Amino acid sequence: MKVGESERLELSGNNVIILEGVEWSSSVESVATVENGRVEAIRAGETVVTAAYGGEDYTCNVTVEEIQTIALSVTELFLVENDVETISLLRGNTVLTEDVSWATTDPAVASVAEGTIECLFPGETTITAEYEGRTYECELTVCASPAGAYYADITVTEMENAYFEFDLVLNADKTYTYNRRDNENAPNGSVAGGLVNRGTWKFEDKNTIVFTFTSGEMHMRVRINGVLVSVGELPTGGMDAELTFNKVND
Repeated sequence: MKVGESERLELSGNNVIILEGVEWSSSVESVATVENGRVEAIRAGETVVTAAYGGEDYTCNVTVEEIQTIALSVTELFLVENDVETISLLRGNTVLTEDVSWATTDPAVASVAEGTIECLFPGETTITAEYEGRTYECELTVCASPAGAYYADITVTEMENAYFEFDLVLNADKTYTYNRRDNENAPNGSVAGGLVNRGTWKFEDKNTIVFTFTSGEMHMRVRINGVLVSVGELPTGGMDAELTFNKVND
């Protein structure tokens, strides 16, 4: 049986169905229950359904299996132009490859072939997989690549107007470095600098980049003009403050 299904069991003797005086039970009711011979499959597993009648027990072994639903491996993606990503249509844990038709609603934004997506231009499109008359969808947002060098500075009045400078470099391979560097022209002298953290970056949604490093994460909002603004607590190598990062011109 599959989870959610029901089946009818009958106890019979001499070609006559016995209805009165039968006591029905299931050895594992969390797997399947039984009432008046009607078996209801609850979850995957095994149980024994027993019909007790006339001092005798009559048994039926019942195996319940999970329903293997069909679904895409991912239903929402946030990528950048020139990214290549592969998604799959799955039945349970099995990848379906035959008789699956892939398509994109906007081929100018991204192309798709056999589940492999190539991001072409910033925008939004829907990747579809059609199988056995049903269509499965993945919403794709292709973002403009933020790769490049960024700069931010801040004066902290609570620290005797200490002046901090920061360099953030986003690489095209989705890695980054985040540094606080010395500034010889600081109002109160230079502040010791160095690497704050490094790791990988990706779009968390179409406006937010999440930076992942060894001991945590930091988030930055991408404004329309390409400026990055910190979101929430941001490791800055000495204090926590909202920072605005402007892209450095080549």
